[in-house]
Amino acid sequence: METQDERIARITRGRFHKSGRSSDSTGLLDELSADALALARSVVALEEGELLIVASMTNSQSWSALTTRRLLVSAGSELCSVLWEHIDQIDVDFLSMPYSTDIKSRLSQATVTTFDSKELVIGTCPGDPFMGFWNCILWAKRMAPEEARRRACLDRK
Repeated sequence: METQDERIARITRGRFHKSGRSSDSTGLLDELSADALALARSVVALEEGELLIVASMTNSQSWSALTTRRLLVSAGSELCSVLWEHIDQIDVDFLSMPYSTDIKSRLSQATVTTFDSKELVIGTCPGDPFMGFWNCILWAKRMAPEEARRRACLDRK
């Protein structure tokens, strides 16, 4: 039988493919290049049962990842870990981009704000990899309350 984390990972992978596709350094874990995959596995510390789903790996100091429970962002020496249920909003600054019919192909950055007003900037490869990652975070934010309730029920059993 599928665990809660396996179910979340399966659904999130589907969300990624509906709105984007992987590049060598940004995308679903099993679709990253060998170097990006090795880097992701070396820098992302997972909790028991937690699964890594989507990652954007620039280098060992600058990366972001979405697991079945958290969003992780590393910028230099700072590592931020945010539970899904603590994500307040995800913004993309469309207004700063010059008008174009292919604006989606140039998007590569989003700002995630937590309920305690902390801001995390996520940068990925532009275009489809960004759209997939962004939509997975949006989905995680929407699903967080339901997933928290399910985990609480499973913990009581």
